[in-house]
Amino acid sequence: MKKHANVASVLSLIGGIIYLIGFFLFVMGALVHILEEGIDYLDIIVRQFFLFPALIKGILGLTMFVRVKQKPTITQGVILIICGAFSLFFFIGILFTIAGIFTIIASEEKPSRVSGSEEKEENMKGVSESTNT
Repeated sequence: MKKHANVASVLSLIGGIIYLIGFFLFVMGALVHILEEGIDYLDIIVRQFFLFPALIKGILGLTMFVRVKQKPTITQGVILIICGAFSLFFFIGILFTIAGIFTIIASEEKPSRVSGSEEKEENMKGVSESTNT
């Protein structure tokens, strides 16, 4: 479980960072355009239309980085897959889709080993039962 969750969290972190870098580059381009050519309100509205989803997906990627490491759920995987499907033609969309698949796999896996303290208790019960008989 830990391996799939780690892969999913790293992929969502990479996707979130790339989206945020793209967002800030887009903002810088808009500022340069405004300074060079003056204020064109239609151009600003169009740029904001493309900026808002990039900002949301970047924040979502960073949020999923933290949440998937703590406790992966199927809902988180579905959200990542949907975000990846909206931008599937870009590299980031593929990262989010793969991260969503790994999150779903990690959420469905059960831990294969018993924790250390429970294992010691089970061993002690077995020893005490074998000495009593």
